[in-house]
Amino acid sequence: MALLQGLSELNRLDRRSPKSRARGIRFSLYPNQNRSMVGQGSVLDNSSPR
Repeated sequence: MALLQGLSELNRLDRRSPKSRARGIRFSLYPNQNRSMVGQGSVLDNSSPR
């Protein structure tokens, strides 16, 4: 449910702005502890030419 909510929020952003393009979702699985985590945050924009 948290993943669905995070993806919905990402879809509402204006992808033309640099601040919105820098948003992302982190999905972490911990199989030994039988849990998962979903987090939102900033990501590096590596689409620009180097």
